[in-house]
Amino acid sequence: MRIVYWGSSAASAEIAKSLIENNFNIVLVITQPDRQKGRGKKLLPTPVKRLAIEKNLPLLTPDDPNSDDVIKEISDYKPEFFFLCAYAKILGKELLDLPNREAINLHFSLLPELRGAAPIRRAIMKGLKRTGVTTFFMNEFLDKGDLILQKELEIKEFETAGELEKRLIPIGKDIAKETIRVIMNDDFKRIKQDESKKSYAKKIRKEERIIDWKIPSVEIVRRINGLSPTPGGFTFYTGKRVILLKAITGNVKDGEPGTIITEKKLEVIAGDNKTVIIELLKPEGKNIMLSNDFINGYRVKEGNSFQTLP
Repeated sequence: MRIVYWGSSAASAEIAKSLIENNFNIVLVITQPDRQKGRGKKLLPTPVKRLAIEKNLPLLTPDDPNSDDVIKEISDYKPEFFFLCAYAKILGKELLDLPNREAINLHFSLLPELRGAAPIRRAIMKGLKRTGVTTFFMNEFLDKGDLILQKELEIKEFETAGELEKRLIPIGKDIAKETIRVIMNDDFKRIKQDESKKSYAKKIRKEERIIDWKIPSVEIVRRINGLSPTPGGFTFYTGKRVILLKAITGNVKDGEPGTIITEKKLEVIAGDNKTVIIELLKPEGKNIMLSNDFINGYRVKEGNSFQTLP
């Protein structure tokens, strides 16, 4: 089966690598164009592009995948099957009609829950108890096609988005291979999505990264962990930005939100008079460090505070 693989993220690259190593016939890889990243604003390729180059696979990086020129170029590969995972753009109907067999999407949620760009992060930020991986038939709408396979996973308490993604990737690899096989063998059912259960996982906005210490402690913890490791929720300490990467809920404590209440661990008062315990963080211009190293290195004292603004 001639497969055109669409994807951009590191998780998507892992799925593609698994398919390649299991001898699925990927004839073309399509990913997002190189983007400027980091302080130097260097143009960097997506993880999927790096994989395609490593495996010497034909590659396209279109700005607009739905343009006539791109559609014509893809059609030259005579695709039988589209497989998409975290590509980050919606494919139009004309494009989706190209493959002879099917166009399939792998999504890191239990659809119809968490349709959209950031399902893993939003699962943590919403405080969900479980999530999973879904494959479905694509149409021109956002994650609304008929379901093929789903596998569920329980979310651990205080798990970060990065930790959850690592546990979802092996499930994604298995379900990707299984989905292609059941379709090749015509051994599947189309399952309609229950629109009454739909929810959305919108792209993370810049303002969501700012930690507001006046909100309840559980919401702060979910935000910190949901945005970890990227793009990272942040606060300010002595005027400098600090990215917070791992947190748990603490104890009941009265005081001004943002105040650090102990020198032994980085425990911070939240808006509901409960605390947030920071376990992992990254000061501006420094490496990721444990909270104890931050306390010692920055001489943090009880009564010091984190600020929402510099």
